Amino acid sequence: MKLHQIAKGTRNVKNVPFRLASSPPVEGDDWQNAPGTIQIGIRALTPAESSEVLAKAQESALSAGAKEWLATHPLCELHLMVHLVAIACVDSESPSEPFFVSAKEVFESPEIAGDNLAYLAQQVRAHNDSVGPRDAELSAEQLIAVLIREAERPENAPEAFFSRLRPSSQLSCFRSTAKLLTSLLTARSLSGLQETISSIETESASENSSEKSASEPEPGDGSES
Repeated sequence: MKLHQIAKGTRNVKNVPFRLASSPPVEGDDWQNAPGTIQIGIRALTPAESSEVLAKAQESALSAGAKEWLATHPLCELHLMVHLVAIACVDSESPSEPFFVSAKEVFESPEIAGDNLAYLAQQVRAHNDSVGPRDAELSAEQLIAVLIREAERPENAPEAFFSRLRPSSQLSCFRSTAKLLTSLLTARSLSGLQETISSIETESASENSSEKSASEPEPGDGSES
């Protein structure tokens, strides 16, 4: 079977909640259902679209003042996120229609201010990652090795592992670390509980011993008739 023989289906689109930066701040986890939160569709990109994103991001970043294209440079990273969401985001109710008119709209929109752009770009990357066949899970040995290496990394040394993980692998690493921490806290809690129980039993035994000694007559105190 060849690719052109495969029946073409609809584009893989996922709707995600998006909090408009122009809306009042919301405390806690209720932001997804609060006024000012909308649904945006994000689609998996074709290789041609991914190439277009990179080409346009490079061109606009260099025009904006970047000396050279470097994905980790803040200016290059900003332009990459802008062009990524401009192409990948679609109308949640009409997935065939783009959500943004252009990358310029993303740049100039007050609704996309602050950390909202980074959030939306991460959602796009995670969705594109999820439609692939690769396993996102890290083995227990890999996770432990990574945690040890990170703990030993000097504070100002460049981080070289987490930022290179695929989005789904980052989530897997975070969840596995959370589970490990929870297990350690549970074990410590149980250990502390056992120490408390042992302390109470020791104090109780000591009190019983003292009461028993006090109730027994001392030698020579008995009287004979």
